[in-house]
Order: sequence, then C-alpha cells, then structure tokens
Amino acid sequence: MGELVVTGEILGGLLLLFALILALLLLRRSRISRGGPMVLMSLHRDGSWRSGMARVGGEDIAWFPLFGVTTRPAAQWERGRLALGVPRDSDYRPTGMPDPVLVPLELPEQTVDVVLSRADYTAVRSWSESAPPGLNANNVA
Repeated sequence: MGELVVTGEILGGLLLLFALILALLLLRRSRISRGGPMVLMSLHRDGSWRSGMARVGGEDIAWFPLFGVTTRPAAQWERGRLALGVPRDSDYRPTGMPDPVLVPLELPEQTVDVVLSRADYTAVRSWSESAPPGLNANNVA
C-alpha cells in the first residue's frame, strides 16, 4: 500500500511539473507575440538549423528559438538594413512547415540563411518592400 502512495505522489508531481512547463511555454509565446504577427522560421547558425518563431514588427524582425525561457530575441534585423534574397527550394524541411523555401537575409555585415513557408515569405517580402508605419504621416498632398 505504501508503494502505491509513493508512486501516486511521484506521478502527481510529474504531472504538476509538466503542467507548469506547458504554462510557462504558453506565457512566453503570448508575451513574444504581442509586438506583431508571428511566422515559423528556421535560422541557420553555427553550421546547424534552429527552429524558431519570428515576430514581424513595424521596424524589425525579431527571431526567437522555439524552446527557451527568455522573451528577448536571439536575433534581430532592422527593416532599413535588411534585403531579402531570392527564395529557392530548401533541402531542410522543418516539421509542420508547408512548402519551405530557403531565403538569404542580406545585411551590410553578413548574410543569414532562413527557411520559412512560401506563404510567410510572401508576407515578409511585402513587409520589407512597404514603407514603415508613419513614414509619410505628416505630409500634406
């Protein structure tokens, strides 16, 4: 009988730990997504691919690892300094990403390769080619 109680306590503790981790992941995701729309994006860094999410804001794209504890971006690219290269088919196929394309993000100091879905690429391309919010807000025609 004593073993059954101990096993139940261990199982209850593990379930509570799992629920806490899940709640923290959802809270992190909620805080990250407050600044703009999110897209699933994998980043090629240090010779390997890392899955994550990118928040497309008014002035920049902020990339966050899929799993982590911080709400600060691991990479950030300013709109005015960023040029999207030509998309091409990707050999790397992240789970849950339909029709992935490899896109070089060209910056003055470096080029970073990312993989995102073709639909998300279209949205990010449109964002990069449009004027930032408020650019011509005070101009009178």
